[in-house]
Amino acid sequence: MNYNNVKFYTSVGNINGFLTDERLKSGLTPEIAFSGHSNVGKSTLINKLIGRKSLARVSATPGKTATVNFYECDGIYIVDLPGYGYAKVSKAEQLKWRKLLDGYLQRDISLVVQLIDIRHKPTADDLTMINYLIDIEQPFIIVFTKNDKLSQSQRKVRMQAFAEEIPQFEDIRKINFSSITGEGVDELREIIEMVTGEEENMSKFLYDNYGVNEAGHLTISGVDAIDIAAEYGTPVCVIDEGVFRDNCRRFKTSMDENYGQGLVCFASKALLCKEIARWVNDEGLGIDIVSEGELYTALSVDFPTDKICYHGSNKTDRELLYALEKNVKHIVVDNLTELKKLDGFAKDAGKTANIMFRVKPGIDAHTHDLIKTGQIDSKFGFALETGEAFEAVKTAIASENINLTGLHCHIGSQIFDIEAFELAAETMLQFIAKIKNELSFEISELNLGGGFGIKYLETDDPAPFETYMERVSVRTKAVCEALKIKQPFILIEPGRSIAGPAGTTLYTVGAVKNIPGIRTYVSVDGGMTDNPRYSLYKAKYTIENASKANDDKTEVISLAGRCCETDLLGEHMPLQMTEPGDVIAMFSTGAYVYAMASGYNMIPKLPLVAVKDGKARLIVKRQTIEQLTANDL
Repeated sequence: MNYNNVKFYTSVGNINGFLTDERLKSGLTPEIAFSGHSNVGKSTLINKLIGRKSLARVSATPGKTATVNFYECDGIYIVDLPGYGYAKVSKAEQLKWRKLLDGYLQRDISLVVQLIDIRHKPTADDLTMINYLIDIEQPFIIVFTKNDKLSQSQRKVRMQAFAEEIPQFEDIRKINFSSITGEGVDELREIIEMVTGEEENMSKFLYDNYGVNEAGHLTISGVDAIDIAAEYGTPVCVIDEGVFRDNCRRFKTSMDENYGQGLVCFASKALLCKEIARWVNDEGLGIDIVSEGELYTALSVDFPTDKICYHGSNKTDRELLYALEKNVKHIVVDNLTELKKLDGFAKDAGKTANIMFRVKPGIDAHTHDLIKTGQIDSKFGFALETGEAFEAVKTAIASENINLTGLHCHIGSQIFDIEAFELAAETMLQFIAKIKNELSFEISELNLGGGFGIKYLETDDPAPFETYMERVSVRTKAVCEALKIKQPFILIEPGRSIAGPAGTTLYTVGAVKNIPGIRTYVSVDGGMTDNPRYSLYKAKYTIENASKANDDKTEVISLAGRCCETDLLGEHMPLQMTEPGDVIAMFSTGAYVYAMASGYNMIPKLPLVAVKDGKARLIVKRQTIEQLTANDL
């Protein structure tokens, strides 16, 4: 079961309202139910299970307004029931609560996960619930929580107490759960996948915003991909607004919960237009820009300049002056030449430039050589190993019109190894401590960059964003405490991980060329002009024949582009039987595809179409031949 792609639903109301919830009446029937006392830790366990942290707090009293949380994983629904507390309410309220339980448990739920706090003796509430489950012959398991609070011997004593109180205790499947180590989560996942028939329910697509309609066509957020191709032409880049915004929210929520304060800046080089900038601003994120054009685009929709980070390894004088003029809060300085120029420009303007230094922490991120950026042999930033970064800090402190607020690092892209991010954070914090101890200067901000990997192939296994945020924050806090420094204000810069999964590129097949014993070329009406990533570094993608999405993939093909060049979009790609006129969908193309499109071979740039809730709309028009040649003299 793919827990990385989880839809989240909430039903709020009184107890009777739960039983008449419109989604339940329309068939939203949970297969797994989590039950337990109000303070037993259901939310913690579910969030560990699906890789998110505190999507919502469940707190309810029978008879009063409460919350029921639903999670959807690959079409399987999990319900987190409000915590019970029979002992605190009247008999009448207990009957209402029983009605709620009956309402859910009689919906053919495959499994109830009954949580019990192991620190205490069995409560009357726990015993009532377990006896009830036994009486109605409901399959259930017991998960003991709060294990971290007890020693091994204390756990043994508690288990014996439960065995004396709970009927058939020895025959009940039991799991010990640790909220710190995550012990028990993998075992629970195995049980859930077994009872729900995970093999049968596994989605055939990388992400769950895709589907297949009655015509056998691929759908994106409920919109027929063939209809999109017919209305807007191909090639066309389709962005799922819901997925994009949800990724923004997940990062922001995780930042707030793990650091208390911080700023998530969308790396706009991954994908930028005016509408994308509006979405980013709507969701409360900052934005990371690398050029005058990107800054202009952000400012054109009134993006707040105090939430803009201006990067670039060789900013022009014009760009530096523009950033100063618009009062960009974070100018990330890459080299001493830039620092000296900026100091002079700020003096002439009567301003102080707020800057960060980009530092190379010397971390090997285990990714493609062409997208590594944090090692010493990189064009970006100041090296730690040589003392270059420390000397730059001393220069900045001594500069009259420079205010050094922070440090920045970015170790690469499409990284799955969380330890590399932890190590980068620790290295940067050690440098901050060195600056404080040797220069008596306190760095107040630390930008840890981006580079979080996404799923391009079924074999890719990126950790959920929330796992990254939790682990790096834990390391950050521990290192700050050990070094006796104040935790800096944290910034991060996800780009691909927000936009990538939201994007799908659609192409129309022009020809199919089979070379017996060699390969089959499927030629489409796009190519390296709209996606140069395969040409640059053999980037791999998953594709689907959107016209025949119900069919099995029986062919292995090379997807050929239209450019007069060795233009391939991929090789060794499984695909359904395909013929001219079919529409091909390429997944995970929201990042570094439209943004890297070119006019090579004088081919106009493709359009951007947003989809949401079953509707499509144009957010960037297709470039015309006239626009392509408009500047010719």
